[in-house]
Amino acid sequence: MLLHSLGNHSEIYAHPPETQIIPHYIQSIHKYGDLDRDSQFLRLWMDIFSERSLVISNSGRTLPLPSDWKEYGRTVGEVFNYAFSYFATSLHKSIWAEKTPMHVFYISDLADRFPSARFIHVIRDGRDCAASFHRRWKRTPWLTTYRWKKAVLAGHSQGVLLGKDRYMEVKYEDLTENPEQILKAVCDFLAIDFQPQMLRPRQRIWEENRIVQSKIAKNASKWPSYFRKETVTDLNRTAGDVLQRFGYPVGHGSGDVDPSSFRVITISAYDYMRQGFHEVFDVLTGRQPSWVLFQYGKKIKSAIRQILALNR
Repeated sequence: MLLHSLGNHSEIYAHPPETQIIPHYIQSIHKYGDLDRDSQFLRLWMDIFSERSLVISNSGRTLPLPSDWKEYGRTVGEVFNYAFSYFATSLHKSIWAEKTPMHVFYISDLADRFPSARFIHVIRDGRDCAASFHRRWKRTPWLTTYRWKKAVLAGHSQGVLLGKDRYMEVKYEDLTENPEQILKAVCDFLAIDFQPQMLRPRQRIWEENRIVQSKIAKNASKWPSYFRKETVTDLNRTAGDVLQRFGYPVGHGSGDVDPSSFRVITISAYDYMRQGFHEVFDVLTGRQPSWVLFQYGKKIKSAIRQILALNR
């Protein structure tokens, strides 16, 4: 929602699909050897430009290599910056924005590779996150809350080190309660003027798989009526201390209990197997197009990277 609001601004290009790949390239850059060698640097360009999220945004075509590619700084950040700037320039915009949730674990790495970047960390009540993930994909609630806890703490601890000029936290509940006030604060953080069209983002209606233009509406504290009391107790025992730290009331039963790595891996595998079964069924019955199955492989890769990130 925030990405779509930012994308409505005349100066900001909001990259539509989640890339889910930038930290992977940062961590595996050693595979390219000496980037001072043109052949190795060119290989990096072509691999990044062939990534599915970029190809999709370029109407199914690999991005064109710039004629002066040899003159660019020989880093992952420089290549990705050119790629996103390519899309921004095509729309006569000067700023690009990318949103991939797992990147919250890698803010420090991203900040080093993109020295002029600013980071907006959206924080939502972890129990509402668990309710949303369970409603959409039947994900195990306590596991979602555990991942939420780790993500919020990782983003906060790395972000505060960057300082207020580069890192901003936005409460999802505040954004939906007072969208104009919060979006004006976001624009101040980005050093750009607020524009009223930001209040009408394009949003995906997940159940009907369509995009609509809508206004930002209140959306908070649905978890008490969604979960049974026993489930809420599990969620609070898993992440109650962190919920309270970030301003979400818990009351009796607050805790900070981490499950074993084995349990996280096995339940994650079960969740994705169940989701995969439902997606295959939806394709076979005509409820979803066949390309959904190709996306499922990407989801599995993302899940593995998220599990690894939890143990960073």
